[in-house]
Amino acid sequence: MATIQGKLAVEDENIETQRTWLPAGHVRRVHEAALRLTPRSSGDLQLLRAFSYVVIAFVTFGRPDTGTSLSRQHVQCGDTDFSVVLLKEKGKRHLRTKRRLCIPWRGVARLQELVLHWQRHRDAAWGRTSRTQPDSYWLLPEDPKNIKASVANDWISRALSELDLRPPEGGHFSAHSTRKGATTCARAVGVAMEKVCFFGGWSQISSAVQQYIDPTALRDTDMNFYFEWLTWSQ
Repeated sequence: MATIQGKLAVEDENIETQRTWLPAGHVRRVHEAALRLTPRSSGDLQLLRAFSYVVIAFVTFGRPDTGTSLSRQHVQCGDTDFSVVLLKEKGKRHLRTKRRLCIPWRGVARLQELVLHWQRHRDAAWGRTSRTQPDSYWLLPEDPKNIKASVANDWISRALSELDLRPPEGGHFSAHSTRKGATTCARAVGVAMEKVCFFGGWSQISSAVQQYIDPTALRDTDMNFYFEWLTWSQ
């Protein structure tokens, strides 16, 4: 499951330090760990949330602020697909029409199982309280009232450290690593740039997306596992 990572350009988002893209192999290990985890304490449930966030942020090319602000009413588990309405996107908050991403369940094996596993245990935790469950997709009973985008760093760090998944020497994983990883992996398996830009929310004429792609990344089976479905209609 190892993936070769080359040097990446520093992203142009007021970030001065180099950040590393998250390999699909790491995400797959997180995915498998989430499915094995049956929460028996609040700590276990927080770990399941961290695992689930990594996978969902990865398959949706999510920015930290977009991923952490998901609402329950805008995350839909249909009979055939998983859909997410993105309420908060950089540079698009003034738009009345929000983007909707759809991933067919058959496109990513066991994604449906993971999503329902997390939602079932999250809802059960709220059901054990006398409080009304908020609309936040990620909020747990012991959390503060609001979730800040910065917690994405904590969730990713916890998920990866739990499995001893480390970046290559000289790199470090951050909240943007899932977005960089998704973009790099999708391009490595041959996903058309127009689809990458759509999922990531980039303009077709913008060069910003190039800062998220490591052109030296070599295609592997884990990349195929998550993104080959995007090539089916090409």
